Amino acid sequence: MKSISSLSIVAICLLFLAGCVGVSLGTPRIWEERQVTSLQSGRKLILVEPLTRTAHERGGADLYHYLMPAGVYQLEAEDNEYLYYRCASKIVAVVQKAGQSEDGRPLDGGIFVAKAGSNARYQGGGYIDWDNGAKLLLVTLDSYFFDAEGRYWHYGDEPPEVP
Repeated sequence: MKSISSLSIVAICLLFLAGCVGVSLGTPRIWEERQVTSLQSGRKLILVEPLTRTAHERGGADLYHYLMPAGVYQLEAEDNEYLYYRCASKIVAVVQKAGQSEDGRPLDGGIFVAKAGSNARYQGGGYIDWDNGAKLLLVTLDSYFFDAEGRYWHYGDEPPEVP
């Protein structure tokens, strides 16, 4: 009897959650490499609940599901447009080709957020570590995410205010 790996279970849950939360499948996947500078900072972004985003390859049928677990994301780097908050554990990426999902892959990465006053192309999104210390932007976060600040996520160590 074949045992089910924990990543397979995560992948199945990720696909289920993507369907339940009404994630738009119309979001194009980003594939943008960014050179960053490391930071020493106590600033944190705290996700109160796991965050799932789904994107598609431009011009293709493949879907990419990204799960960013609940927890503390520590500010680790910056560039001229974004701040990069690293996930304390791993984010999980699942590729769905022709309706068939591959096992989820745990990756080092986190959430990037546009700096105030920058002319950044994206408000924010998910990234993974890339070659030579670079960050690879993969998926965007929209105004729904940013409007939920204080409910589903917040900065710092304090718990969010409950409305």
